[in-house]
Amino acid sequence: AGGFEPWLRLGDSFNGPNDNTSASDWAAVATKVYEHYATGWPSAIDTSGAPPWVEIHNEPDGFFWKGTDAAFFDMYSEAWDGVSTLTHPSLQPPAVGGSGFTAAGVDAWIAGTSGAMVPEFVSQFTLSKLDFLSVHHYNSCDTASLPAAADYLRDVRDSFDVAGGGGTPLALTEWNIGLGDACGQPLYADRQTAAYAAAMLVLMSDPGLDVQRAYFYAGEPIMSLFEQDEDLLEFSVNPSAWAML
Repeated sequence: AGGFEPWLRLGDSFNGPNDNTSASDWAAVATKVYEHYATGWPSAIDTSGAPPWVEIHNEPDGFFWKGTDAAFFDMYSEAWDGVSTLTHPSLQPPAVGGSGFTAAGVDAWIAGTSGAMVPEFVSQFTLSKLDFLSVHHYNSCDTASLPAAADYLRDVRDSFDVAGGGGTPLALTEWNIGLGDACGQPLYADRQTAAYAAAMLVLMSDPGLDVQRAYFYAGEPIMSLFEQDEDLLEFSVNPSAWAML
């Protein structure tokens, strides 16, 4: 009713396994998981409208992937093949991309650092197996500024376009005013966070950025949109939640 959609991320959790050496096995499992949600739980995905978006893996340039870059690229490629070519009478072909790259990895890409994973990934898949590029962005807590976020997104868009990604959309699959304990719990219940969230939503509507999906990361327990006490007797809504309405 609110216009929100589920985000489907096919990836390992932070505690592994995250160094899989069999691209074919991982891709087969990922394809079956997607098929289960797309066809076994038809209410989970609206197949009557725009195609669902599916992200392969999460922050492979961070600690979520401990194998080689080459192994990850093989795994991504085979998973893309399996998911994107899955056919079903009620299923629209999904938009498949990835891979939720960290700000540090994206900064290295923008700076032209040799050996960074992101430019290798983009150069391999931009024109063939990348329906969207997904990145993450966390700002600097109580000193967060919209110009910093705007510069980040513009740099990503410009670098992607130069690499051949013009016309390919961006997805900001994690974003927030800051990250976890670095900010402290009070900030997430402060009006400043609500103002930042609302401003980010306006920023991301810039058609020049072509950000077509964005997901506010509300991790538990200190980055949540909602709060409740241990006895479940009191429930409150953090200000940032109201920015989404």
